Amino acid sequence: MKTPHVVSVVVMLLCLADVCQAQRPRRRPAASQGGSRAATVSTSQYAQHPLIKLIIREQRTYIRDSWGQLDYQCFTSDDLARFKSVNVPRQVTERLKTDAEFLSLVREIGQLSSGARSQLLSRAYRTYRPTWRQLGRISRAGQTVAGQQAERLMAKAIADLVGELLRKQ
Repeated sequence: MKTPHVVSVVVMLLCLADVCQAQRPRRRPAASQGGSRAATVSTSQYAQHPLIKLIIREQRTYIRDSWGQLDYQCFTSDDLARFKSVNVPRQVTERLKTDAEFLSLVREIGQLSSGARSQLLSRAYRTYRPTWRQLGRISRAGQTVAGQQAERLMAKAIADLVGELLRKQ
């Protein structure tokens, strides 16, 4: 009599395994990922640059970490809508325009060679965490899709401001 229950449990586990497998991000072969190892190494030197640290600090201040699937555990689409409606990135850039430390940082960036400056700004635009789907798990190391969009908006706003101020120099 217990056999049907065992069979139904096994079927349920197999179905669950199929769902989990379907949700895993597919990895591209190394050859199709584009770019060279040298390009990755050269941009990694900017990971600890004060501009990147500033972007991450602003992101962490205004975009909460996502560590679970419940609304209070993650940055939701409602959070993103509020983030956009009050235009948080613009508020941050307006504040940074008068921040002496930030303006000093922009002057330092202006002293870099054009290639180094371009690489740094490119890295700044790409300062955001991967989505949970890209990461392959739910973790503070990743972010919801809405959270990543907000982080991208923040990174873009700050990098755009640096570029704008550099053009004015």
